[in-house]
This record gives sequence, structure tokens and C-alpha cells, in this order.
Amino acid sequence: MLGGNRKQFARNKVIVTKFMRFTIFENFKVSVFYWITVFSVLIAGPVQSANWNVKPIDKDGLKQLEKRRVSSDFPHYATNLRISCSTSKGKEFQSTVRAGWTNDFFWGSQISKNSAKTWIGERQNRNIFRIRVSEASDKWRDQPNWITFVIRGKDLTEQLISGISGEYRSSGSYWRRCDLKAGSSLRDYAGITKSSNADRLAYLERLKRELNVLTMAQNVNVVQRTDFGVSVDFLFDFEKLLVTAETQLAEYKGKKEAEVATSTPDRSQPNSLNLIQQSKPNGHVSRGKKRSV
Repeated sequence: MLGGNRKQFARNKVIVTKFMRFTIFENFKVSVFYWITVFSVLIAGPVQSANWNVKPIDKDGLKQLEKRRVSSDFPHYATNLRISCSTSKGKEFQSTVRAGWTNDFFWGSQISKNSAKTWIGERQNRNIFRIRVSEASDKWRDQPNWITFVIRGKDLTEQLISGISGEYRSSGSYWRRCDLKAGSSLRDYAGITKSSNADRLAYLERLKRELNVLTMAQNVNVVQRTDFGVSVDFLFDFEKLLVTAETQLAEYKGKKEAEVATSTPDRSQPNSLNLIQQSKPNGHVSRGKKRSV
């Protein structure tokens, strides 16, 4: 039995049930990401909240949280980033981070059976960008600063392509070092741009899909963190951006459909050429040649 016994499995299943009612996914990629995340929660071991004074949040609770504004052009990029870590205890591990970002703001999430990590980054000045990772867990102590990345440079995306490094050091001798890196072809496959009217439809569809993924990832992350006993006070308002993208997409499709309808001739109404063609054998039109008398 998953989770060790029936009670543990039922408890974990509650987390999954909370999100089955949130969104009906229209895009296959979103559905795959969603169910991978859900499955990782479902197969988790027994949930042992670190602080029983924190009530696990549900759908209604998410609606009550403060919504923090996000730039209207978020995200410029959205993809999975690869993280590789090593520790002073000789451990090495790799994983992925689902992230979206602009040049001034970064958000990412990692969910596993024992922990939930939240990645939040902001530009400090023209040349410094800082990403801090916090972790909630049911197996070990929660860490508000699991690791911090200090990125030097004006272009965050370029630095992610090159690879960035961060380090955590405890008050003792323990340390953790991690490298975060995007694929070298990131700008080709993960960019969400609106460079021309010709690809506006593709831009809006991609924007909607990625905001859907990030909204769901944040919801799952918050539920998991509160279930581990960590208090959460706010959400980044990805959902507002998602609603805007959905509205813009619907309006754009409606406009294009109307343009097609007005530019297509109505073939149900006869015109003079049709009448002439129908009156002649094989549809040939007479050129009006005079007969000799």
C-alpha cells in the first residue's frame, strides 16, 4: 500500500483531491506536468506536519490569501531548469525546477514526496540579481534559506544559460553547493515573445499554457508547505495574468474569425456570372459573336 498503510494513503490522497477541482486542462503538456506533480504527492510517505498550529490550506483558503502583483509581461521565459548539488557529507544529487521569469523577477517550484521548495528571485540593482530558495519538509527541519544564488550581470537569461552557482553554509561545518543551468537553446524553445502580429496567436496560446502551469504549480506548492506546517501568507497573482491571457486569446480568435467571415464571398447568392455560366452548356460563357445574315 502506498504511504505505508491505508490511513497514510488516504491522508496523502486529500492533497490530490484538492486540486482535481481547480482547473480543466485543455493542453496536453499542462496535463502531463500536473499529473506528474500529483503522483509525486500521492506516493509520499506519512504526512507529519512540523507545526500542528498551522492548518493545512484548501481551495477556499487559497482564495483568501493576499495576492501580490506580478509584472504584466511575466513570464518572458518558462521551462524546467536543471540543478546539480553536492554537500560536505559527500552527497550528490540532481533535479529540475519548474520556473518562469523576466529580467527582474523569478519564480520556481520543486515538489517531492518529502519536501516543497519555493524559488523567489528579484533584481537588487542593475548588476545584481538574487534568488533565494526556501524549503518545507516533513522529514527534517524547515529551512527559510535552503540556498541563495547571487547572480552578477544585467541579463538574467544569459546568466542562466551560462550557469549560476549558489552556496549554503550552516553555523557549523556543513555546506551545500548547487549549480543551476538552462539549456543552451533556451532562447529558441522557451521564449514567450510577441515580436510580430504574425505569431500573436502562438504567443497568446503559449502564454496561457505557461501561466496555467505556473498557477497550478504554485497552488500545489502552497498546499504542500502548509501541510508540512509552514505558514503561507500570500500568493503571487499568476491567476490574474492567466485570466487576462485567456481573455486576450478569446478576443483575438473572435476578431480573426470575424475577418475571415467578412472577407469570404457569400456563394449562396447568385451573381450575374454564375447565372450566365449556368445557362450555357459546360459552363462556357458566350463572347457575343455576331451571326452573318
